[in-house]
Amino acid sequence: MGEITDALRRAERERGSRPREEGAQPGRPPEARPALRPDPELRPELPAARGPVVEISREKLPPWAARALLVADQHLVGEHFRQFALRVEAELARLGRRSVLLTSPIAQEGKTLSACNLALALASMAGERRIALVDLDLRRPAVARNLGFQPSVGIEQVLSGEKPLAEARAATDVPHLDIFPVRSHGQRVHEQLATRSLGQVLAQLENAYHTVVIDTPPGLLFPDIGLILPHVGACIAVVRSGATLRKAFRELAQLLPPEKLIGCFLNEVRLPRHTRRYETYYGYADDEDPGEAAK
Repeated sequence: MGEITDALRRAERERGSRPREEGAQPGRPPEARPALRPDPELRPELPAARGPVVEISREKLPPWAARALLVADQHLVGEHFRQFALRVEAELARLGRRSVLLTSPIAQEGKTLSACNLALALASMAGERRIALVDLDLRRPAVARNLGFQPSVGIEQVLSGEKPLAEARAATDVPHLDIFPVRSHGQRVHEQLATRSLGQVLAQLENAYHTVVIDTPPGLLFPDIGLILPHVGACIAVVRSGATLRKAFRELAQLLPPEKLIGCFLNEVRLPRHTRRYETYYGYADDEDPGEAAK
């Protein structure tokens, strides 16, 4: 935990020494862009999703996924993800953007489960707004597997021009949440991500949804992030407490554009002891370590 905090502070100092954006004045924060407000009368609507509705049920998920996807339940970790979702929404509104990608330095740091929980948390507070969860980890896709279903059409087929975007849309039993999964991992990932269709697809999703959450490959292992980021409004670095090396986190922080990096999400944190009092008071399960459940 201390190493990650130190690395985050050092990365902030290093970013502060970079040239400022054109028009920025020393000592003054850049002017916030106006938040984009979806207008049902102006934005293009996607056709109805095809295929059965995906049930995001804890009983149908693999045990490890059901243990980690806690937003749908009355659990303290789910409430923490809702707090996280509110902060993400506020940052996107400040930037005037609707899309955010999650990445991590290397594998096994919880980025996919964090993306799934963020999308679920946003959907749980969406009202009439629509949320999209998009899997752009074309090398090792895990969103559909984590949520317990097998898609018939994947976003990779949309990028290659084989299928329209509407056919890759998987409607869920969570109100206002749609998923755009990967059907099978690809062999020519760079070609798919480097085409103009990626920007067109993400622009169409931003026009149709209030918030678009994107899962991506580990930033230090593959160059895919550099191909995706130009088309995305913001990004979040996901790290794992007690596992992510300070050097790896620093390298990832330097790789991500500072104007788009809105924060860092720390996985597998043991919550302070005093939070268990609230867990008992509000009737949450008290037989599970909240820190362990967030893995």
